[in-house]
Amino acid sequence: MWRPEKEITDLIADILYKSGSLLFGEFKLSSGKKSPYYIDLGVLPSKPRYFKVLVSLMSYKLEEVGVPQYVAGVPVRGLCVALAIAYDKGLPFIIIRDKNKDHGTCKLIEGDFTEGSSVAVIDDVATTGASISKTIDVLEAHGLRIKYASAVIDREELASEVLKRRGVPFYPLVRIRNVVEVMFRKGYISQSEKEKIMGYLNKKRNSEELLVKTQHSGFAKN
Repeated sequence: MWRPEKEITDLIADILYKSGSLLFGEFKLSSGKKSPYYIDLGVLPSKPRYFKVLVSLMSYKLEEVGVPQYVAGVPVRGLCVALAIAYDKGLPFIIIRDKNKDHGTCKLIEGDFTEGSSVAVIDDVATTGASISKTIDVLEAHGLRIKYASAVIDREELASEVLKRRGVPFYPLVRIRNVVEVMFRKGYISQSEKEKIMGYLNKKRNSEELLVKTQHSGFAKN
């Protein structure tokens, strides 16, 4: 049975706190940009109690938005989540590598699939959408059709906009602003920690809105 959004956000906030997956400091993201916080869901497969809950919630999400014919994960951490979801739902899984192997079959994509089939692309944390887009490129190049993309947590930076421009529906399980509010309410993070994340997000939003306005006014080239 599907759970209300508020209950899901509460559960994810509990998991982040109890597993120590929300970190504060200065972190370099895959995009190369700096962030005052980091969501480390890579620790969850070694904490099966929490990972099982997360996978169950993501499996329900797939039922809510539409079960695909195949599931694929974004390398590397998205692979763990996607594989667990695929097995939980009894769906075939497609492996995407971050680069071609230089031995064996030298394939970038592994699995027995039919061209034209629908695929859900799963990531653990979505930031700029670049990694998800790269995975989509590989799948489409092999004749597969993207049904939608999903992630456990949307950092609310550019992923949603990037995927929208590509015409790919994006269904994150939770969004970071909502999670932060719950974690603060439950006493999991301090006022200053909340302000660090919200300040960062507001600054990012303002810069992104300015970029969009500039592009639309013709001052920036596509």
